[in-house]
Amino acid sequence: MSTADNPLSLIHHKKFCSPSSDLFIAVEKILFRVDSSFFRSEPNEFAKLMTPVSPGAQTPGSDLSTAIILNGLSSEDFATFLFFYNQIYPLRDAAYEEWEVILTLLDRWSFPAFRYQAIIELQNTPMPDVKRIELYHNHYLDRNYLIPCYISLCERREPLTTEEVKQIGIPTAAHVITAREHVQHVSHLTSRDKGPGSHLYEVIRQIFNIPPPEIVPFTTIAPHQQPRPQQKQGPVVRRMRSELQQAKLIPQELAATPTSTSTGMKTQQWEEANETKDETPL
Repeated sequence: MSTADNPLSLIHHKKFCSPSSDLFIAVEKILFRVDSSFFRSEPNEFAKLMTPVSPGAQTPGSDLSTAIILNGLSSEDFATFLFFYNQIYPLRDAAYEEWEVILTLLDRWSFPAFRYQAIIELQNTPMPDVKRIELYHNHYLDRNYLIPCYISLCERREPLTTEEVKQIGIPTAAHVITAREHVQHVSHLTSRDKGPGSHLYEVIRQIFNIPPPEIVPFTTIAPHQQPRPQQKQGPVVRRMRSELQQAKLIPQELAATPTSTSTGMKTQQWEEANETKDETPL
């Protein structure tokens, strides 16, 4: 990332190049002119690019000659990111492919508040269950959001395909296969009550080793800086672990060992999935 070498060669972006905006950005010879207030709205890595190198020096991106060059991404991807910046269009209109680009750049530049908003919008964005699992996996989102997807994969008639196994990774696929065997053969797990707190919901949580979510008011602290909450084992959790162990639905060590997680944090399970995700299933 640096200032533009030849600003006269830049082509103005058709949509995001407003004459009234004060921040000049160049991506693949395309000039974007947007409002700097968006990029300064919260502490983030992008705002550092607009910091003068020394007291009294010109602010990077303040005019065409100092336009900030962004490397490592396409102009199309940056325009997609600015879909989030441009509030003229409802965020819910973005497709999940676009949200994947937006999340990637929000993580790259550490926009915690906007990332939180993106997660809320993602919950209302239609997408296949396997794709949602893959997307949330790649961005280390809280797996409690994925429990309905796991339930759907367990209840459908068709088993996972080879391509789906590659998408979600072998460890998660193994959990799905284990859960399918139990859920489809135990009548009381196939009832209509599938919401949070239901028996089916808790069985899936235990099989996939997903700690209950910690409800914490959102702050502008970046996800990787937030404190790691401790899982509390209440009577319901203890009873569930005992029942599942006796029914041989989960191994002894899972029934006895508590785990902990944090929203936006990379859990041990995600790390294991990352290590084996690219392996070719047998």
